[in-house]
Amino acid sequence: MHSVVSVINKEDPDAPRISEHFTFDENDLFTYYETFCYPNVPEGTAYTYGSRFRGGYDQFLEIVDLLRKNKTLETLLCKHLDTGRHGVESPSVCDFRFSR
Repeated sequence: MHSVVSVINKEDPDAPRISEHFTFDENDLFTYYETFCYPNVPEGTAYTYGSRFRGGYDQFLEIVDLLRKNKTLETLLCKHLDTGRHGVESPSVCDFRFSR
């Protein structure tokens, strides 16, 4: 089992800060956004985070809308459980936490 946690604070998605120790640059990051964060699935790929969270019902847009409308909300969690339908041998859980 693998567990990865990423915390991003006060990030500007249009002008990301790329640390020197990263093995990618800004162009690589924007290519990743376009490939994996939107609902379309590239040929030869079983799924992307975008297709899971944004395909059909866009959970990300709903969460952003809820945070904008309700100023008392501090954090919302978007969760996905893959039970193997995409060729994954064991169930995987993916969480995205949105906070002010």
